[in-house]
Amino acid sequence: MILNEINCENGVKLVQFENGPMGNLQYAIIDLLSQSMAVVDPAWNTDTFFSLSEKFKVSIDQIWVTHGHFDHVNQLDQLCQELKNKPEIYLSTNPLIVPKSSSCNYLNDGDQFRFGPIDIRTIYTPGHSPDSICFHFGNHLVCGDVLFINAIGRTDLPKSDPTAMTKSLHRLSLLDENTQIYPGHNYGPKLVDSIKNQLTTNPFLKRASSGYSGKSS
Repeated sequence: MILNEINCENGVKLVQFENGPMGNLQYAIIDLLSQSMAVVDPAWNTDTFFSLSEKFKVSIDQIWVTHGHFDHVNQLDQLCQELKNKPEIYLSTNPLIVPKSSSCNYLNDGDQFRFGPIDIRTIYTPGHSPDSICFHFGNHLVCGDVLFINAIGRTDLPKSDPTAMTKSLHRLSLLDENTQIYPGHNYGPKLVDSIKNQLTTNPFLKRASSGYSGKSS
């Protein structure tokens, strides 16, 4: 079910939807001019992605992975297998998972790639997982599980790192205050919010903005 359709820069559209039993928020970035679609964190049900592809009459040409936890990537290989083309996969250079694809692009902090008419910048944000990355374009930040609305991802999981999480949150707190964040789970009172608002209502981001080194709940 589509929750939001947001018009971004240069005619690009961001579609937000919920999928699976864990409240995962997933995203399709769509460029109608080039008839291309990028899928973020393919998990749970590939039918959703194909339905969006058909609805907007676009092909799935890119897959973006925020991190390699099961609830975000359990349909990655299945989706690639079902697609006739070979979509370009973008994920961290320090991945938890290795896709069964020859079209992988491993990203370091600050790396950029192109989707349609826009440039996507990678922000490396370890803490919840060692391979966590955010995808930043214009005033839009697809942030996976590093930052939720009024909360953050867990840091008590295997390979989590509370200290790294604090540093990552501090970096995100320095983004333009109008940046809209698109989290990986529907765990908050809103589906989308700005960095400005989150610096007021999200205690973890607020504390990290001044160097706080605490743990998530």
